Amino acid sequence: ASNWPRCTSCHVGYGYSNPEAFAEMGESAVDCLVCHDTTGTYKKFPTGSGHPTYEEKIFPGGPGEPYGNPWTPVDLAVVAQSVGAPSRANCGSCHFNGGGGPNVKHGDLDVSMVNPSYEVDVHMDAEGLNFTCQSCHVTEEHAVSGGHYEYDLAGETALKSCQTCHTEAAHENEALNTHTARVACQTCHIPTYAKEQYTKTYWDWSTTGELKDGEGDFEGRKVWLIKKDDNGNKVYMSNKGSFEWGIGLTPDYMWFNGDATFITLDDTFDPETIVPINVLHGDKDDETALIFPMKSFYAIQPYDAGTNSLVVLNLFPTNPETAYWKNWDWALAAQGGQAV
Repeated sequence: ASNWPRCTSCHVGYGYSNPEAFAEMGESAVDCLVCHDTTGTYKKFPTGSGHPTYEEKIFPGGPGEPYGNPWTPVDLAVVAQSVGAPSRANCGSCHFNGGGGPNVKHGDLDVSMVNPSYEVDVHMDAEGLNFTCQSCHVTEEHAVSGGHYEYDLAGETALKSCQTCHTEAAHENEALNTHTARVACQTCHIPTYAKEQYTKTYWDWSTTGELKDGEGDFEGRKVWLIKKDDNGNKVYMSNKGSFEWGIGLTPDYMWFNGDATFITLDDTFDPETIVPINVLHGDKDDETALIFPMKSFYAIQPYDAGTNSLVVLNLFPTNPETAYWKNWDWALAAQGGQAV
């Protein structure tokens, strides 16, 4: 929670520099344009707490980009006169880049979905059905259905599932229909993910801090180290550590009944084991569970060795005295993050 100005660049609100500031603004802080812009010119500044840029700015670059990337002010009058229903590009401006880059998190949400082929998505195929995101994520009074691992197996919410349109007897071959009670449609119909763009599968924060010439700070990004593989994927960054990527991947298959729990700062664990951050519920003996395809993501990240629990880390220099990307000190980053 100590990295608000950076993280909230993907939040449909303005001025989300901290929870208190946002709460005080109320509905006046809602950003209509990020969802309804049709010009493609409205973009939130990466460290602007949800604001676009209103003046010429430079967003600091990495190695090879010592002068950073220039951002020009958005013409708000033009954008405001060009609003329309949200498109896949509007939704994707955030969701395609979750986790700090293209297709980092999901594996099945990337820029190929803006104008997808039939092979990429049979429903969003731009030359076919041409579904938008809200075709299934039904929205009522700006409340978008579906989120996290929400999947409406029982048909009790506005979120559409496969069965909403296709029924449980969707195949001419009756033998295939006998599987729909225990096997999710996606398990057979989405045999691979990351079809056109690589997705991140592993992230090791313990290797951070390697700098060019062994020195550097936040303002001197030209000495940060970035390594790429033969496909152009970043496999090392001084501020984030080491990564592994994959494309055309086969999912892992898990029983899931629509319920999930998430680890919190109050939970403790055995650091000698793999710690599940998200736990999906359901098993073969659970009549409400189906076998679903999932993307598994593995990481090494800092934790509190005294309490064996996760910690909030101050990464972005909201507080330059403790920010890891300023001082390269995990202890200070943990102190700063936990104090917020």
